[in-house]
Amino acid sequence: MGRIVFIAYFLTSLSFLAIVGNTKAQSSTFKGKGISQYRFGVGIGNSFLTTKGMDFRITTDVEEFYELQPTGHVSIHRLLNKSTSEFGLVFRHGEVRTILKNGRFGSKCIFDELQLNYQKSLNENASLNRGRFTYNLVLGLGLINFKSKYFVIIDDSIKQNTISSIGYPRTDWEVFQLNRQNALIGNIGFSIGCRITKHFSLYWENSFNLVTTTKMKGSLFPDRGGLADGYLYTGIGIYLRLKPPLNKLRCPRIR
Repeated sequence: MGRIVFIAYFLTSLSFLAIVGNTKAQSSTFKGKGISQYRFGVGIGNSFLTTKGMDFRITTDVEEFYELQPTGHVSIHRLLNKSTSEFGLVFRHGEVRTILKNGRFGSKCIFDELQLNYQKSLNENASLNRGRFTYNLVLGLGLINFKSKYFVIIDDSIKQNTISSIGYPRTDWEVFQLNRQNALIGNIGFSIGCRITKHFSLYWENSFNLVTTTKMKGSLFPDRGGLADGYLYTGIGIYLRLKPPLNKLRCPRIR
């Protein structure tokens, strides 16, 4: 059921992107048509779980709890408003791990996420044809689907004993939820884009993502005063524009 909701959201978002793009194209004097309005990209980075009790450090010295797990994304963005902004659809797949600050418990979460993103170019150069760089404010809203574990760390060992899980097969774990979890997710962040060639560009992308649940950390136990979970993302994306847009001034016609 969770995956059906996720696919339905994807199709709805894709339709919304096309409708908004066509509406803006009809009302804009920006000289770019069809495929020139779009950039397509892939990227990779790291995500870091933010939750109640996190230890505020990145564990890299223990293999079982190595926190620098990759997060990948594919996306499509469309120019709006004479190159001052973009509207995009972003899909991410990633994993987050953390050890809580008391050192006795940890969390692991694997997620799939789809977000509609709005990017505002602060230097009005979303198309990257007025200069080599663009500096963007990013806002997003979407849906996340995940499975997660909450475990206790066995003393003097790198092993873990899972005590709560979401989305994993039924076992003798103390508390479990068989189905993966769906939740709304929103983000705020910034990106810096650099034009490499007339077709390719490189973006450094950063965002804070907040979900409407406390289950990303895998705990099904009562959590009094617990804040909603989320994660920080930082990564690099490479983008292709099949046909670079033009942005020329219109010359008056001589009658």
